[in-house]
Amino acid sequence: MSTHIETLKGIKESELSIERIETTMSLKRFWGGEKGRMLQITVSNSDGYIQFTEDEVIALAKTLLNSFDDKIYPSE
Repeated sequence: MSTHIETLKGIKESELSIERIETTMSLKRFWGGEKGRMLQITVSNSDGYIQFTEDEVIALAKTLLNSFDDKIYPSE
């Protein structure tokens, strides 16, 4: 059984096309067996999904927040 956490709006782009498609990203929490609770990110209008353990979500959150820090990731 899973728990719907949030649905966020966004834009999907393809490398093969310059088309920009409005889409949504769905976040769901579920039990991953030996891995424990996990988070699944599914993008509408797309194949597949991405699943993260809690530790992976924490690492991703830190990376996302740090991506706005020019000292860590200077602009080219």
